[in-house]
Amino acid sequence: MISRRQLYVALLAVRLLLVLSPGYVHPDGFFQSPEVVADTLLGLKAFVPWEFADTHNPCRSIAPPLLVSGIAYLPVWATLALIPQRLLPLLLLVLPRLVMLALSLLIDLSVYRVYFAMGGGGDGLGPLLALALSWPMLVMQQQPFSNSIESVLVALSLLCYAEWRSSHTDGECGSPGARARTRRRAEVMLGAIAALGVFTRFTFLFYFFPVALMLLIGLVLETRSGRQRAALASFVRLAASFSMACAALVLLDSWYFGTGVQLTPLNSLLYNMDPRNLALHGIHARYTHLLVYLPMLFGPNALFSLLAIAFLSARAISARSFASRLLALFPACAHWAPSTISLVVALVPVSGVAFLSTAPHQEARFLLPCLASIALLSGDLVWGSRWRHASPSLSDECHQKPPEPPAPAAPNTAGSFSSSSASHRLRRAEVARPPPSGAASQLSPASRGRAHADRLLVWWILASIVFHLALAIFWGVAHQGGVVQASLVIGSRHRAIASDEGPASFLPSGHLVNERDGSQDVDVSTLIFFCTYMPPRHLLGIPKDSPLQVHDAHCDDARLLQVLAQVLVADPTTTTTTTSTSTTSTSTTSTSIFTLTHRPAALLVAPASVAHGHLPALLHATHPILATTPLYSLWPSFSGEHPPRALFDLRYEVLLVSA
Repeated sequence: MISRRQLYVALLAVRLLLVLSPGYVHPDGFFQSPEVVADTLLGLKAFVPWEFADTHNPCRSIAPPLLVSGIAYLPVWATLALIPQRLLPLLLLVLPRLVMLALSLLIDLSVYRVYFAMGGGGDGLGPLLALALSWPMLVMQQQPFSNSIESVLVALSLLCYAEWRSSHTDGECGSPGARARTRRRAEVMLGAIAALGVFTRFTFLFYFFPVALMLLIGLVLETRSGRQRAALASFVRLAASFSMACAALVLLDSWYFGTGVQLTPLNSLLYNMDPRNLALHGIHARYTHLLVYLPMLFGPNALFSLLAIAFLSARAISARSFASRLLALFPACAHWAPSTISLVVALVPVSGVAFLSTAPHQEARFLLPCLASIALLSGDLVWGSRWRHASPSLSDECHQKPPEPPAPAAPNTAGSFSSSSASHRLRRAEVARPPPSGAASQLSPASRGRAHADRLLVWWILASIVFHLALAIFWGVAHQGGVVQASLVIGSRHRAIASDEGPASFLPSGHLVNERDGSQDVDVSTLIFFCTYMPPRHLLGIPKDSPLQVHDAHCDDARLLQVLAQVLVADPTTTTTTTSTSTTSTSTTSTSIFTLTHRPAALLVAPASVAHGHLPALLHATHPILATTPLYSLWPSFSGEHPPRALFDLRYEVLLVSA
């Protein structure tokens, strides 16, 4: 049977595979990074969103898009003239996701190392499996959201804090000189990460608050213990690193927007403090994050994380009775030692959700930075030693002794939580395997309750697997997938040579496409997306001066009819006279004049429920001279605004509309 380690490797392969998926989670996955960089760096047709378009008051820093899509598109920029048009749209989609995939591995690394630093008593695979199976990691973290970058920075800040905290402990990080170097490196990185996080999203401060608070408390306690010089040096390094990184980011933004000094985090904060601006994006109940989006993103792991937070809090305040009850049901709780690192890990999602819930506008992706903490808090409760005992089919060489993890850090600085390592090991030793089924009658009530909890845990894990994989397929493949698929298909074919096989190939204005009967040519100059998410123009891979016009008609019938009237109804059939000159081998020149009659046409992308629903009736009632010809069916594609009436309608249609 598959081992937990093999399962983790398989989930990494799924993460790589989903890079190619056409799922469209939210417009910001395109318009906050690749769309802007494709316009600036590659000179492609793109739609620059309002956050970047207002150069006098920009609300987004250009640094995060350049960090992800800028690095991804550098090879494209260097070889743009050599890349075939059929390949260019796919590269524009995949390359930023590959960069995000590489950055997501930093979350895995951070989770693994922080696990042992915070007192994890397992082999570290529990949190890694909880992380790798989570559908936000499989789907959202691979897309260039600003929230995805924020999530990486939050995980790295936890790692740097864990190293900084461990450097205070004798026996950790090697010799005193090595511990001093580790401390200095962690402080410099924490300052730089904090600056980049603030310029990525000002909400980064909500998640970074527990780290900053514990850093400040640690420095204050260090000052009181007589180490004023070391504490002052640490503060100077943190402040200098943060200030220098902020200055560099301000200079970059000011140069890019070209309208003087720009403080993009401040502009964003001021914008979001105005209730009228938030009303434009949607108003939600204050409990939406906690009761809707947190379970939707993390499923059963959210509940286990709350359980872990309750257990750590109970041990921190010496509520022994409550902690012992939790320990009886979930022995994996004994893996956690109440240290400052575990406390910070537990407080990061609490702080983030609490601060974000004060705002009336709430979205699920805002909670993506909780990913690392929830994996750390819930991993062992779900995938730890208790799961290995309850389900031998998913065990790591059950008959072998698991590798002994590194000894957890035991902070000795005044004010930090303390625990006896001997009693900690004793609690772990008390976690015994369930007795054989033949001895069930001899079990004590506590043992029978624990065996029942094991059976429930198996079903809970199976439910968690189904939950995350189902949502990964839905959001990563089916949701609005027709928008991405249509952009890739149209972009890869817009320079194809017209053939007699019908309208399978088409070109922008100035080129001709044969109809099925071959009797007349149509000129495709307009692309319309109707009842879909905003179309990412850069995926077409066409230059800014391309005559192909892209229109987002939303789901507004009046807007659709207006565009069609301007493009198709208002323009009469045109006649083009072309002169062809050829030179024979005897140097005699023959000139022939012939006439091509063609008419304008448009491509229309819409969900099947719309394309075969009210759209034909709408066109027939308003413009009976317009005819539609199906070109492509893009499956699977799901639209929540216009759900399919049958499984066959789980697709988007590309129609050729002509007069």
